[in-house]
Amino acid sequence: MNKEELGFEEFLLKLLRIENMDDASEAFHIYKEVLFGLSIAHQDISGASEQQRDMKIILQMMFTKVATLETHLYGIEFRSSLFNKNLNNIIDSTIVSSAVRGIFETVGMFNTVFVQPQTEEQRVILYNLWVIAGLKYRQGFNSLITLQKHLEKSETEKAKIELFKTEIFKTVLYSSLDDKSKGIIANKIKSKDYKISIDNNRVTQLSVQEAINKAGLEKTMGVHYNYFSLSAHPTYVGVFQFRQLFDTEKPQYIEMTLFNIDIALKLISVFIADYIKVFPTVGPFFKSLPLLHKSLIQTNNTKSRGNKYIIK
Repeated sequence: MNKEELGFEEFLLKLLRIENMDDASEAFHIYKEVLFGLSIAHQDISGASEQQRDMKIILQMMFTKVATLETHLYGIEFRSSLFNKNLNNIIDSTIVSSAVRGIFETVGMFNTVFVQPQTEEQRVILYNLWVIAGLKYRQGFNSLITLQKHLEKSETEKAKIELFKTEIFKTVLYSSLDDKSKGIIANKIKSKDYKISIDNNRVTQLSVQEAINKAGLEKTMGVHYNYFSLSAHPTYVGVFQFRQLFDTEKPQYIEMTLFNIDIALKLISVFIADYIKVFPTVGPFFKSLPLLHKSLIQTNNTKSRGNKYIIK
């Protein structure tokens, strides 16, 4: 049933519950409209800093992640001409889990690097750690380089790493940290990681789950990350879960897919709310959206982390 047949409140509840693939498809359409619209609303970023330009790219990446995730709803099927047998349409919910895991990590990264910092120097440290981590991972591919232009690019990025490290070390905030906190930052640089929290000149290490909790999400959401990781990797648990998905008596792949999508939509709502928080100039765009669009995103966001995070 559509919005006209059900009425606004009941249709919104239907999209919040996600009880079938049609509900999921309707919800995905709304989320794509909003993410795409945010990108258009934020088209002019002339004079923006490098950090702000990166945030805009992450918004565009989130749109493609959501659009790609939606394609998994349609499932796969196969007809073997060689053996004259069919694989009926199924959805591999472990692939869905892997896609949601990517969204999970993007939301945690965006909040850690761009939302949590409260001062300009905190932003410098978090952003530079994030950049260094990515560039240092790419330095690991140097043994595969065969073209001179790629070697030159690698050398340029190596110099950038040193520059970004210097920018961290020359901040007044870094100088004021105790040895333990400085050691955590040094270890993060060495281990190609960026997930830290800075509170009252004290640095704390964060896992992916802790980064999500730090974003205000309920603690069960952080636990879900372990579930997505088990499903995404060829662990023993992942293998026997896959077996259960397609049990002939009671297949679970649709149920698990809908569960995964429900988590994803909550995470995307959090991302949208965080994006508007760091770029309040796009707030009027959100307010101009149809009531259904605003209500779906607002409700999923506040259900996940409380009314203090309401989009204003």
